[in-house]
Parts: sequence; C-alpha cells; structure tokens
Amino acid sequence: MNGFDKRAFQYFLGCCAGLFGVALAIYLGYLLISEPNIDLADYIQLLILIFISGTMFVAIWTQNKREDWEQSSAYLERSIELMGRAFEVLSRENNYPKNDRISWVTAARLLQRAESISRSISVYSHQEIYESEKDYQRHRFNELLTIEGKSLPPEFFTGKSMVVGDLGKSAAGDGSGRVGDEWIPTRIVSVIYRFKLYPDNYDDPLERSSDLTQRELEKLWLFDHKGVVDYFSFRRQFFPAISKVFMRTEGQETREVTAEEINQYMPSLSGFYKEGNDG
Repeated sequence: MNGFDKRAFQYFLGCCAGLFGVALAIYLGYLLISEPNIDLADYIQLLILIFISGTMFVAIWTQNKREDWEQSSAYLERSIELMGRAFEVLSRENNYPKNDRISWVTAARLLQRAESISRSISVYSHQEIYESEKDYQRHRFNELLTIEGKSLPPEFFTGKSMVVGDLGKSAAGDGSGRVGDEWIPTRIVSVIYRFKLYPDNYDDPLERSSDLTQRELEKLWLFDHKGVVDYFSFRRQFFPAISKVFMRTEGQETREVTAEEINQYMPSLSGFYKEGNDG
C-alpha cells in the first residue's frame, strides 16, 4: 500500500467514524425527546452504535500510530544511511582524508540532508537510536579528520594542489589553473566540523553514570581484572595538575611526585579495594 492509498484508507475510516458519530448523536437526541419508556431493542441499538463507533475510532488511532512508526522508522534509516555515506565520501586515500572540493561539498550536503530528515523522526525510541548513531559517526569523523593523529593543517583545505607544510605554495597553485578553484569553501568546512562537535545543549548519557563501587571493584579483582582495580587505587591517591602529578598525603596535603615515586608507591596500593587480599 503506497502513501496515497494509506491516506485514502485513513480518510475513508475517518468518514465512516464521522458518520457513525453523527448517527449516534441523532439517535441519542431521539431518545432524549422520546417518551420515557424506551424499548429494550432501542438500548441494544444504542450499545451497538457505541461499540461500532468506538471500534472505528480505535482502528483509526491504531492506523495513525502504525503510520507514524513506519514513517519515523524510514526517516531514521535514511538519516543514518546518509551519515555513513558522508563518511565514505571523505574516506582516506593513502592515509589522508580526501581533500578535493567536490568530495567535501558532497559530504556536507549529505550531512545536511541527514540532519534535516532526522527532524522528522517522531518516535522517541527512534530519536534515541539516531542520537546514539550520531555519537558513533562523530567519533568516526573525529578520527578521519586527522593526519597521523594530528589535526589537519591549513594547506589541506586548499585542495589537491596542497604542498605539505607550505600554505603559500598550496594556495598559489602551480599556475596551470585559476587560483582558488580547488579551495574548499569555509561554510562547507563548517558543516563537516560542526557535525563532529558536540553541541552546547548535548544530552550526555554519561552524566547519569557513576564510578564503580567498592563491591564492584572487589568482584573485578576476583575475576582477575586487577589492572583496572589498581587504576582506581592510583586515581584515588594521585591527581594531575597541568603538566605535573601530585599525591594526596595524610591530612589532605598534597605534594608533587615523579614517575619513579609513583612506581615505588603503587605496589603498596595494589588491591586496595580487595579486602583480605592475599596477593
């Protein structure tokens, strides 16, 4: 059943329900102005009309809900697909993300389409799934937009004529074409980088999380996950400040420590969370 057939069917159901409603109202009016003595048959007819009208309204409501679910599911699937395609368009070549203008414009359009379609996702569970997928795609783009773990240099955005480490030569080109034709527009770059950034009003699910409890850490120790337990012990005793590491001492005092001091002190903390640890 295509979109037009579904709307026609819903319109038909609505008309039927409306007609039944009008008939019910007329019949109720008749009963109100008729003689007090009402036959049993009239009551039965009234109940039948109420049942049929109620059934029609429930059918319409169910159909609308099903239609909303199907449309929302389609919007979800399409928006996720477009985000993935945008990533593929910019996928790396020789350990570099693509830096030609056409690829960046296409990827930006796909991301904008995905964002636009996602606004039509009406089912709450679908919205949650979309946000989860968007988090994953942000991570992928964050890794993609690097070269050997470092952020992209300014000459990268001048296009295929890029000369690594030389923005001037990259911008001027080799003289074979018009200067600037290969430069990636800043608004296109903005779309890509804005996508990978978390917005100010981002609802971070980690805000509702907490550290492992002592009981949970004890269980981890028993199942031989001692490294993570020792890390929690380390974090309880030591903390970073700019480029140095400090240690908490008795009386809530702190002092700077070296790498050697950390290594010397940690054996005494190993298994701190494991009561009665025998090694």
